[in-house]
Amino acid sequence: MSLNKSDFTSNWAYGKAKSNYHFNHDMLDMPGQYVFKAGKFQGDWSSELATVLENSTPVTWATRKGDTVSDMLSQEQADIANAGGDADLVVSEKYSGDIKDLPTLQKMVDFFGLIDPEARVHVQRLGQMWNIHIDKLEDRNPDNPDSVIRFHIFLTDWVPGQFFEIGTCDVQHWKAGDIIWFDWQNAPHASANASYDPKVAIMLTGIKSAKTEQIIADATAKHIYKI
Repeated sequence: MSLNKSDFTSNWAYGKAKSNYHFNHDMLDMPGQYVFKAGKFQGDWSSELATVLENSTPVTWATRKGDTVSDMLSQEQADIANAGGDADLVVSEKYSGDIKDLPTLQKMVDFFGLIDPEARVHVQRLGQMWNIHIDKLEDRNPDNPDSVIRFHIFLTDWVPGQFFEIGTCDVQHWKAGDIIWFDWQNAPHASANASYDPKVAIMLTGIKSAKTEQIIADATAKHIYKI
């Protein structure tokens, strides 16, 4: 049955309704079930990372895509408010410049050969979090949502206090350059930073090309891509 997001008042309820995830809190998801490693970039992007950190601006659910905050709460904001949280909480920060001006990071984006790629550099500082949700990327290719993929490219090392949970699998101990992707259509996920160090990653979304499919097919956690 086709679902219409406008029929729901809750983003979380809509996400669960369209998902085939088990939602069993006692079941421990293992790497390779909903989250997959796709190798690692190796290079030096320290100066570009500094530029990102100096030029990132806070975003909320309402402003994450540059939208104007409306008088009515969005479905995402309503979920937060109904749980007793601040509906305008800062979920992360976003690099305000153009990633094309950061040549090493742009090489990472280009590497996957995505069709119509969208790259955002996300920064999470102490106290910022993305509350649990399920992505809604099917509008990028409604006729074939399975062709849509989202990669996360970590630009900083993991430190204790940094969280990225996909289903019931805790992603941790990542190193700068590590690449993962996950089942965005079904897996609930959340991220937060309770550490004193910024957590920085590229969120890269697009439609898979033949090159992308080959990279996924060949990738292992130990694959090194020098840039």
